[in-house]
Formats: sequence, structure tokens, C-alpha cells
Amino acid sequence: RVTVEVVDGERAVVLVGRSTHRWQPVFAAAVVAGLAVLLAWVLGAAGTPGWWIALVVVSPVLLGLPSRVAALRHPLRLVLSPRGIGVTGPDGDGWLDWGDVRDVQLLHDSQWAVVRVVGAERAASWRHRARRRVLVVGRRAPGPARLDVPTPAFPVEVGPVLAAVEHYRREPGARAELGGAAGRARVLGTEG
Repeated sequence: RVTVEVVDGERAVVLVGRSTHRWQPVFAAAVVAGLAVLLAWVLGAAGTPGWWIALVVVSPVLLGLPSRVAALRHPLRLVLSPRGIGVTGPDGDGWLDWGDVRDVQLLHDSQWAVVRVVGAERAASWRHRARRRVLVVGRRAPGPARLDVPTPAFPVEVGPVLAAVEHYRREPGARAELGGAAGRARVLGTEG
């Protein structure tokens, strides 16, 4: 879904991400955990002394599951406003003003391609707020000023979105169109 909405007092193009790619690992982890519990129960009922090994093997999956389930409450949103670019997602929120954006990249990070918006070193507008986790497992500091958006989350083709972000980075005069239909059309790749 791509809309024009009022965000922080100004009109902006907002892409609300799909969540299917975020449900898949949660579903897989729940199935693996369920199978491990079932295996432990069958082995225990058969009198096998090592019935508990299945539960030990699956315990790392169980440690991360509550945080993944809690993160599903936060939909992914990419906000393109005349002032800057922001991301709201399951791991946290981030913001960069257009003047601090230095590069836009498409790279492969773990399972899928990611659009990375790279900010200037010591960017004054860089804001990052990490979400609290149920169990603190694998938490990282935000690091350099950057915004990462997994491409499976985009409700549209990634090419026009990437081209639009790069266009607004290079053309400050064009950013005003992000408050209306022209900005939405550019993000969708349907501009005339």
C-alpha cells in the first residue's frame, strides 16, 4: 500500500510493508519447536533416557521466538517526506534528513535484498530508537547512520522505489512533490 498521509505534521508518501516475510520464520520456529516437544514426548513415553535432548537442541529457537512474535505488532513503514526519509519497523525507528543522505544501495543481507540508505558520518539528523525485546538475545548497537528496508516488505516493485529515493537525494527542488500525488506516482514508477 502506497499512500500520501500526514506524518509529523507534513504530508508524505508512505509505503506500508507486507508482513508475510516476517511471519515465515516465526511459523517455521513454532513448527520446529512443536516437533521437538512431540519428539520428546514420544521418546519419554517409550522410556528412552535421552528424551530431553530434543528440547535442548531446540532451546535456541525458543529463546528468540518471543521477541519475533512481539515484533510482528510493529508494521514496516517507509516514509518519504519533503524533509527526509524514515523507517518504522520491528527492530526500531530511524530517520535521516535528505541533506544527510549520502548513498542509496541495494545489497544482499542474510536472506533477501535490502535497500540501505546511508547517512553522512556524524549526521546531525540521524535518529534511531531500538525496540525493546522480550529476551535480550543478539541485540546490536545501531552503528553508523543508515536505514535498512528489506525488499520483500515493499508493496510495490523495488526498482521505482530505489530510483525515487536516489532522485530525491540528488534533486532537492523535487522533494516538495513528496507531499502529493506526483511523489506517490514517482515511487510507484508511474510518473509521466
